Amino acid sequence: MKYEHANKRILLVSDDPSAREALGEMLRAADFTVLLAESGRSAAKTLVANPVSVIVLDFRTRFDAKDSNLQKSKTLAALTDVDPFLPVILTCDAAAELNHETALMADLVLKHPLEPSALLDGVDTLLGESLRERVYRKSDYIATLR
Repeated sequence: MKYEHANKRILLVSDDPSAREALGEMLRAADFTVLLAESGRSAAKTLVANPVSVIVLDFRTRFDAKDSNLQKSKTLAALTDVDPFLPVILTCDAAAELNHETALMADLVLKHPLEPSALLDGVDTLLGESLRERVYRKSDYIATLR
């Protein structure tokens, strides 16, 4: 299937080499250009040097369970500090529970095991969304939390 926004550059962040490879292949197979990073720090450096259209952040990490939400929020904050308007897709384990701060920073949360169509459709949808549409969607989400 040809995606409307193929050929855009995507930053894929995961500390798991097999996840980076699998997710990267899904995206490359749909004609997206994929830049890889293994940590939030290397991802932030990549973002400064290479503009991208979307970030896919895989949260299946080896962090200590009690600190995992804090680490995830710090990683997301560091990436959104580089460009707060970049759409971010989080992928995480099916059993993962994200805190509200982390979920709010994401534009889309997908649970593993990922269906390639869910990831690719999500990327294509976010790339087709205007900044105004994204702001309205996020403000609706915030309103539901109050």
